[in-house]
Amino acid sequence: MTIRPASTDWNALAKFFHWSIVVLLLVQGIVALLMDGFPREMRSTVMMLHKSTGVLILLLAIARVAWRLLSKAPPALPEVSAANRLLAHLGHLALYLLLFAVPLSGFLMSAYGGRAVDFYGLFTLPTFVATNESLGEVMHQIHEPLFFALVLLASAHMAAALYHHFVKRDATLTRMLPGGRC
Repeated sequence: MTIRPASTDWNALAKFFHWSIVVLLLVQGIVALLMDGFPREMRSTVMMLHKSTGVLILLLAIARVAWRLLSKAPPALPEVSAANRLLAHLGHLALYLLLFAVPLSGFLMSAYGGRAVDFYGLFTLPTFVATNESLGEVMHQIHEPLFFALVLLASAHMAAALYHHFVKRDATLTRMLPGGRC
């Protein structure tokens, strides 16, 4: 069963998932870049918030994919070429892969390192894996480059949306804006 779109815009839940993940990724990036600048007594709290937010991003990405499978996408804009639609599709797939890979690598870095992941102090997530320092180090080595790949790809995604809005003057961007069109 799929839910049909009422318009050519993305539905409210799709927009919620999209923009929630965007905001949380911005927060994650800023916090990660500033992590070493926090006073030593605050770092464990900041790290717990960083890990919790990573888990939240992963949960939202899972929910977003599930909703996307249940909810029919709005029809493609007729003015967007087949080649651009293919590029957008491949870009979205890569974004989804990275939205899973970045938090999972962070979680596995902690789990293999024998460090618990508390979810905002509410509960501790099960680790699912035995402590393994070498695998923890591998996850540590890939976590940051994966995040920067996500930032680069998300930046290209944003640039494409802005190009469609300001140069092509089509509805690509406005279809995903909260509250409808501008």
